[in-house]
Amino acid sequence: MIRQAATIALPRLRNATTITPAAKLIVVRTLVTKAPGADPLEVFRKDCLGRKFCDEDGYRQPGVHWVFAFATAPSPDGNSDDGSIMPPNLRTVGIQKVGPAGIDFVTKAGSKIADTLAQEQPVSILHAQGTYKPGCSAQQWRGDGHCEKIPLADILHCLPQYTVTGMLVAKRIVQESLDESGNHDLSESVSADRLALLDKSHVTEITQRTRLELENNEVSQEELEASIQAFRFCPDRLERMHGGPDSIMWERWEWMRNASGENCPEGSIPWNPPNQLLPH
Repeated sequence: MIRQAATIALPRLRNATTITPAAKLIVVRTLVTKAPGADPLEVFRKDCLGRKFCDEDGYRQPGVHWVFAFATAPSPDGNSDDGSIMPPNLRTVGIQKVGPAGIDFVTKAGSKIADTLAQEQPVSILHAQGTYKPGCSAQQWRGDGHCEKIPLADILHCLPQYTVTGMLVAKRIVQESLDESGNHDLSESVSADRLALLDKSHVTEITQRTRLELENNEVSQEELEASIQAFRFCPDRLERMHGGPDSIMWERWEWMRNASGENCPEGSIPWNPPNQLLPH
């Protein structure tokens, strides 16, 4: 009788401790309504620090893939010389530092995109990080603003060697291709601001030589600054989406720059209180 009673009771105990799929969803899924912070650039730095993209001061960690994409209009009015509507210029660049005043990066000096950014025309950015799968979370950052030139020396120490080498090589190839009139034929068969690779073996040779010169500190500061332009993206608006399969919905917050600039420490951006947005 005792064994029979135990046999009958065992399935009941198992059923009593079983969590149904619906109950699991209730236990696991979360909804957060508190703003992640008052300064979006500080929130961004902490997000990236947590994923080991940057150090405590916001500088890029060695060997990491830390990038954002930015888009600008091809001209101030978005049209070409013949009046046709042109697509925006889109680039992906490595983030070198994030701080209270913005996000720092570099482009090739003298390029059309560098000239556009130097004119402080409107820029939109997009950055994504994380993994969208159970137990993990992902963030998407969007922003609007403009870019300002900054000294290359401010971030030169954290630039990846392949970035510096590539921009130096491109500049050297252009310089040796100039004719007596100061023109070159590297853009004749390609689109917009692109340069054709006409002799791969020659470019490979110059790349290897340039890399050795960098390792031996044989590249002058003047050539570095003539080849690489540092910029800071200064946002007027930033937006953060955060979530994953374990969230009830995406958390979406928006920060807008405070035009008055009251009570703002020097070297940082004044922000209005963040607003929570619908996920879509």
